[in-house]
Amino acid sequence: LSLHAEQALDLAELCGLLVALVSLFTDGRGGRSGQALRSHCLWRFSFDDALSLTDASARELANAAWACAKVTTAGLPCLERIATASLEMDPRPKFKGSFTAVDVAQLCWSLASLTVEVPWCRAAARWVTDQPATTAFPAQSVSTVAWALARGAAREGAKSEAAAAVELLLQGLEGDLEPRHWSNLSWAAAKVNAASLSPFLWHLPVEQLKQPQHLANVAWATAATAEISETADRLMPRIASQALQLGLHVFQDEELAGLLYGAASNHFVEERFLTEAQQEVASRCLGGVELAGIFWSLSVLSSASEPLRWEAANRAVELSPQGLANVAWACALQAWDAWATAGFLAAVKSHLKDFSPQGLVNLAWSWTEMEVHPGEEGALRKILLMAVERAEELKAMEFSSLLCSLAKSRRAEEAAALLRHLQRLEEFDARQVANCSWALALLQLKGAVAKRLAAAAVERMSECSAQ
Repeated sequence: LSLHAEQALDLAELCGLLVALVSLFTDGRGGRSGQALRSHCLWRFSFDDALSLTDASARELANAAWACAKVTTAGLPCLERIATASLEMDPRPKFKGSFTAVDVAQLCWSLASLTVEVPWCRAAARWVTDQPATTAFPAQSVSTVAWALARGAAREGAKSEAAAAVELLLQGLEGDLEPRHWSNLSWAAAKVNAASLSPFLWHLPVEQLKQPQHLANVAWATAATAEISETADRLMPRIASQALQLGLHVFQDEELAGLLYGAASNHFVEERFLTEAQQEVASRCLGGVELAGIFWSLSVLSSASEPLRWEAANRAVELSPQGLANVAWACALQAWDAWATAGFLAAVKSHLKDFSPQGLVNLAWSWTEMEVHPGEEGALRKILLMAVERAEELKAMEFSSLLCSLAKSRRAEEAAALLRHLQRLEEFDARQVANCSWALALLQLKGAVAKRLAAAAVERMSECSAQ
């Protein structure tokens, strides 16, 4: 710091100093003094107006970003400056200068690791899609950029751009992949719904995955291929076997939740795996997020114990909106009324504005499956109305589920309002069409929409189950 004050180090020299400091003091040797030193250095750097980033090279910016991200919140102001200096609008965002794959990977990892206000995800996706078709990406860079894109896309609403970029990254892979690369790429491709996820997973060397986090990520990713039964049937037994070989006790709560989510999504029912999972869950004091997720998964697999069910419902105040919706849905699946538990309804009411459209639909379904308790009809109606108001955001399965809930609760007016948003009937499968037709018949609703549903139901009769 004294040297910088006296001689005005240029950016390349200061970046080198920052990287050296962070590398030296992030392995535990620095202790409190090391933390204070690197934090103070970055604080000075982020507010040094005399230090211009205008002429910084891509490598210098990437190095400085990495140093900032390594010290977490202390480096955030500095990272904001670096992100701004790295981007330009023309009119779409893109990276300035000549960023290599290594530079982009390092910069994207840094920006995704800390929540910066500067929107960068579309610029990263554009850099990938602008590369020549023959470009081969190193596995390390592909893994890092894909992981960062998946995180950034969720924050910035850039899922389609990220998906296109991840597709190209998977196609441009070169060299053998290490287990961590398989793990990161599987997770990222599933997060953005990349079309090539299933063929990518088909070649996954499950037996080489020796870390619980890697197995959990891959199990979670298989949920996105659950409808492609051949891929799911091939992978999940091997993942479960590898997990049992490692021992479920070595999985952290979040990792165990991811593993069981993959099993539930693929309807993987294997006695030894489920028995050991039940025993492991019973021995832990789970956090709210993991409790709701694991309870949902075990409920889908018909393996949730009564003590776990009681714990999930009675700890409603600790659950997130998604957790509350998952617990309500899972309890109703087992014909058990979570709403009768003291505090559950109050917890739901306190989060009403925070539920996603899917969460509102799941709450409505769980409530209408159970007996509505006296004095609670007003809350149910509010949940149904809020779900109807967000009809444009509903997927086909959610739309049909909500319509059935409205029918069961005899809400003809709200059902008619929902039907005005029924546009893309081709996205509905035979079961969803049948459910919508049943709901209209129960409510005795007629008209053009009812005729469209009836015609679609007749056309798809051969695809319908007996029910």
